[in-house]
Amino acid sequence: GNSLMRILKVAAFAISGYASSVARPCKPFNPLLGETYEADFPDRRIRFFAEKVSHHPMLIACHSEGKGWKFWGDSNVKSKFWGQSIQVDPVGVLTVEFDDGEIFKWSKVTTTINNLILGKLYCNHHGIMHIKGNRQYSCKLKFKEPS
Repeated sequence: GNSLMRILKVAAFAISGYASSVARPCKPFNPLLGETYEADFPDRRIRFFAEKVSHHPMLIACHSEGKGWKFWGDSNVKSKFWGQSIQVDPVGVLTVEFDDGEIFKWSKVTTTINNLILGKLYCNHHGIMHIKGNRQYSCKLKFKEPS
């Protein structure tokens, strides 16, 4: 396949989850230890599986596959409480591998949730997301901190 188009699609996928957080500044889902989420879309030939594998530290692992690709990763966070806000720094790597052996890896950016005590709750995402490919292309996406 075309590697340039492929990394553009991977970058779009990597940032797509942030779009819904604008209208959803609330506590994320916190499953029980061993709880799983499974989704199967046979018409699209996509399967997804996630499991909470550790409670302290909280660690969620996932695996998904579709026609021509596999995706996996783990999700853990380190957080800092600043009184009126909390900073959430993701720890973990997300990987997508295509059937021809091309691989892209990245980590999520920092999220800050503001106005925890007073005011309208909102969050922002900031930092650099490096998407590293094992062949020709890699990219860097900058999430600007609000001024």
